[in-house]
Amino acid sequence: MKRLAFLFSGQGSQHEGMGLDFIEWSPVFRERYEIAQKVLGWPPAELSQPEKKSDLNITIYTQPCIYIVSCVIAEALIEANAAPHLTAGHSAGEFAALTAAGAWDFETGLRVIAERARLMHETSKPGAMAAVLGLAPEIVELVCEEWPEGVVRAANFNSPKQTVITGEPEAVQAVAPVLKEKGARRVLPLKVSGAFHSPLMKEAQQQFAEFLERIEIQDLRIPWISNNTAKAVVDAAGVREHIVKQFCEPVRWVDSMDVVQKECDLAVEVGPGEVLKGLVKACLPDFPCCSTDSVEGIKEALSRIFED
Repeated sequence: MKRLAFLFSGQGSQHEGMGLDFIEWSPVFRERYEIAQKVLGWPPAELSQPEKKSDLNITIYTQPCIYIVSCVIAEALIEANAAPHLTAGHSAGEFAALTAAGAWDFETGLRVIAERARLMHETSKPGAMAAVLGLAPEIVELVCEEWPEGVVRAANFNSPKQTVITGEPEAVQAVAPVLKEKGARRVLPLKVSGAFHSPLMKEAQQQFAEFLERIEIQDLRIPWISNNTAKAVVDAAGVREHIVKQFCEPVRWVDSMDVVQKECDLAVEVGPGEVLKGLVKACLPDFPCCSTDSVEGIKEALSRIFED
């Protein structure tokens, strides 16, 4: 069988209706949502309804909802004998990736990402993020490092032509014209509530580290590619270290895709939307990737996985 990379969607991939056809399709999915409601104290399935769209986009709800959908899709694939060779997740997607890799069970991972989302929502200082399109990542990084007024950093190295910056709102806004002068095609503000993956998340990071001390983490069954280093991690201590660092460190997705290309034959985006499928194509134009955003998407992915 093909060596599969399971790539787990992050914040921004959520959309109304996500996961609802899974609930109708399988009792396993319904059971997972019932468990999640007990853990979270609110009904995650309801947030996929059109009238709840604004709530779904609030960080404290977004991250757990994406986690749930991603985990149940991964379970369906594995149950169909399409197990991953390795996993990786984009930012918030790392937690479902760790569940699939064996770091913890579904409920534990849900509690972890719910706490992460709460801390990001409640303790982060005012911040902003923006996507820089059409400019080499190293130039974006250098401009941010040399910026003299306020905090601004490169946050997500998503593709050779897309880098997300993060920091204080004034600094992110002020650096945009400079990036355009350097050759950026566009600098697009993102709809986020904080400066994720920046030093401004330090307080949330410290509180998360304290919370994580009470969480048991297992050595992994398969490699997990860390956002921080784009290297494989399999030991529990390494997992603990990397997911704490993730609060303030950038997402090195381009480098992570280099590992996927070397180690795997096919990438499967596990979770809602097709954001990562687009990033895979931008990073590795000839590398195959399929999405699993719906029941039909899962069936099509399985067909592609097992084709000769």
